[in-house]
Amino acid sequence: MKAIYSTVIVVVITLLFIFAVYQNFTAAPSVQVTSLKLNVEGPEDGLTVSEKPLVSTPFRIKSLSFFGVEMNFTNYGNKTVSVDTITTNTKGFSISSTYFSESLPLSVSPGQTKTLYVAVETPSTSYSGPVNLTVVLSGRSKIAD
Repeated sequence: MKAIYSTVIVVVITLLFIFAVYQNFTAAPSVQVTSLKLNVEGPEDGLTVSEKPLVSTPFRIKSLSFFGVEMNFTNYGNKTVSVDTITTNTKGFSISSTYFSESLPLSVSPGQTKTLYVAVETPSTSYSGPVNLTVVLSGRSKIAD
């Protein structure tokens, strides 16, 4: 009886493994991100914004999945600047504030650096090219003399 039970367990585990491998190798549409392009809107005097994907570009990923982007905001000015929204206008891609490491608006005080992690969802169809990110700022930051 113990041998039958062990055989059933081995068969079930083997079938689950085969199913997992099959799911990873099915012909789902593929997305290739060749680069990230950043557009900053609003008063950015004194604020620098940099972004980098958490994997090196170019990279390939399945459709309807996510990739992470690290965004760094450094305020060299003398007034607080607020990061109000982060969006994308690349067709099929989306960014939900649910997947931010911190809530927006994100205030960046003078002399401060803040890091925000953003998850970008890929489209349901095949794609190859850059992904555009737009950061909208408010506030005023004048560089101190």
